[in-house]
Amino acid sequence: MSINGKLANVDILIQNQKFKAASKICKKILIKKPNCFSAQEMFARCYLYMQQFNKAIVEFKKAILLNDQSAMTYYYLGVAYGSTQQFVKAEEMYHKTLSITPNFSDAFNNLGNCQHKSQKYSDAEVSFMKAIRHNDNKVIYKVNLGATLLAQGKLDGALDSLIAALVLDNTQSDTYIQIIYIFMYLHRYQDAIEAADIGIMSQQLSEMQLCEILIAKAIIFWQFGNTEQAKKVLDLSISVLSHQDSHSKIHMLRVFHRYIGELIKYSQLNASLYEMKSPEKIYFVSESHGFAPNGMSIQYQEQDYTVYSRFIIGAKVFHFSQDMPNKFQTSLVTLLTGIPVESKVVLGFGEIDCRYNEGILPYCLKNKKNIEQVIQKTLDLYINALESLNRKFNHDIILYGVPAPHSYFIDKLDTVDQADFKLLIAKFNQYLAKRCVDSNFKFLDVYKLTNKNGESNLKYHIDATHVKPITVVKLFEMLN
Repeated sequence: MSINGKLANVDILIQNQKFKAASKICKKILIKKPNCFSAQEMFARCYLYMQQFNKAIVEFKKAILLNDQSAMTYYYLGVAYGSTQQFVKAEEMYHKTLSITPNFSDAFNNLGNCQHKSQKYSDAEVSFMKAIRHNDNKVIYKVNLGATLLAQGKLDGALDSLIAALVLDNTQSDTYIQIIYIFMYLHRYQDAIEAADIGIMSQQLSEMQLCEILIAKAIIFWQFGNTEQAKKVLDLSISVLSHQDSHSKIHMLRVFHRYIGELIKYSQLNASLYEMKSPEKIYFVSESHGFAPNGMSIQYQEQDYTVYSRFIIGAKVFHFSQDMPNKFQTSLVTLLTGIPVESKVVLGFGEIDCRYNEGILPYCLKNKKNIEQVIQKTLDLYINALESLNRKFNHDIILYGVPAPHSYFIDKLDTVDQADFKLLIAKFNQYLAKRCVDSNFKFLDVYKLTNKNGESNLKYHIDATHVKPITVVKLFEMLN
């Protein structure tokens, strides 16, 4: 059989995903014809398709030595580099691909993915837009553009791109969820509810995706005092509690499900705490810790207030201390813009930064950094950002600290790391209190209220992560 005939067979085998058989034929051809570019390129692709990426890289380099004008060889080498997290080298290969084939939309898309993973979001945005310009019918390009716009805090643009993706293909179940969260970041809660209902009606969701959307609705209903609807959607998503998957997102959904459920029970058993004594509002802006006091009556500076909780999912102090704009910063600015000037605003971020498995502690342990120095740098940037932001709004800012850690999380660490974990939260609160004095912000010292020898006194925790609604009432009593 001729070389061309053998290469045709290799092509058929690759199309039928019989990569080992194809690679054997390529190897035999290369023994006789070591300069056969087609055999070398197909041989490299076999390794790529078998996910033996390092071997693929070696073989693609050999192919380039035989023909340095093949756009697809550079493209496949870029894929191999990207699959081994070598994003700079992958970018270089995609640029070479595009220098030969300037209209190659998949190369622009892959280039954008590498830039996104390297946190070069503005470059990624340009690449994805070029991919769309050359092929407007690829759903994944619009999804990827939406993700990189979201990472930059360009929430309206991200929303437009993801909606455009759904118009092309309404089976994109994850896209429904992303759109709901963007509406929540924009604090467009009615739009989030409507998007959730459209997602549910699409009948494209897995069981856990359905639970995620229902729990998102429960969060919104709780924020706006509709406990009856919140309870109804929690009942519809009860299967999340018995789901066996230990994935972090499933775990988070379980935590939210139980937490909102406990808050609903608490509000029903302590109705007097939720009797509105005044139409005056005090806003509690936080991640999930801000849910607890929603709708409660408190007294501050001899004035009665009703607490209105507002939510920025997943937000850390770290996010607000970054120079690069992000979705959390955009969400906070959007929210504060809608709160009347000179309003009382509690900001309750920092708990996620202070977890045993996320934020400052793992960063310091991994990089051998001094915990106190990292705390001070992070909080200095955070407070400076808040001061700058508040010049526009002139709100009465009150900062909420981080509760003492529950023993459930302390026990997950070995003895040495337990000491660092306790130190982290103690020092975080200590320095936050100091900076509040420096900046003329009030401070709600939840650590002092909940602490016993560096861990929770168990008087105020409603679960291992969150504290009871009464905690904020007590803290304002202490502040008064």
